Amino acid sequence: MCIRDRRESALNQLKELKQEAEAASGDEAKLEECRDKLISSIERCTAAGVGEVSSENLLVDKLNQEINTILVKSNAEIELREALNDASDEVSREPNLEELTSKRDRLSAAIDRAQLSAIDVSNEMDKLNELDNSVLQTEENTEAELQLANARHSVKETSLDDNPTVLRSLHNSLEKAVERAEKVGIEVAEDHQTLLDLNKKIDC
Repeated sequence: MCIRDRRESALNQLKELKQEAEAASGDEAKLEECRDKLISSIERCTAAGVGEVSSENLLVDKLNQEINTILVKSNAEIELREALNDASDEVSREPNLEELTSKRDRLSAAIDRAQLSAIDVSNEMDKLNELDNSVLQTEENTEAELQLANARHSVKETSLDDNPTVLRSLHNSLEKAVERAEKVGIEVAEDHQTLLDLNKKIDC
């Protein structure tokens, strides 16, 4: 085949593949096949002395972008599904703040990436709100327990002190801790008795 025939054959193939690539759509594999065939055809044209293939190179870039978009979306879908499964798994019998926060943060990050790929995340948002509430509740429980423990410790440490000012301060601290603890379901029956005992000592 003479040079002119090779150039004409290469150009005809490139024209056909360009049209095919411009109309290409679908999954990653189909787009990659169109891109690879187009790249081979461009190389064939270059070897045959066809110099002007800039529009075809731009089309290769466009196909690469579309492939990358599909890959990013696919990865985001996988990450979102795994994060939701993790968030939906039953937490330990007494869930700790670290466990809940880890699940929430992982799901939140997956949702953010999924939204960039226009993936519907309505179900995941419902779960995220649920986790947010659980984290807040666990934080409140932990802080209430700590406040109550500190108030109890202070009462115990100064149990022999008869100073009315000190006793009132202890009573107020314990009373606030008891009120907060009751709201989150902590047992405080003994603390109510301690408050009564403090009142008696203050009135003496």
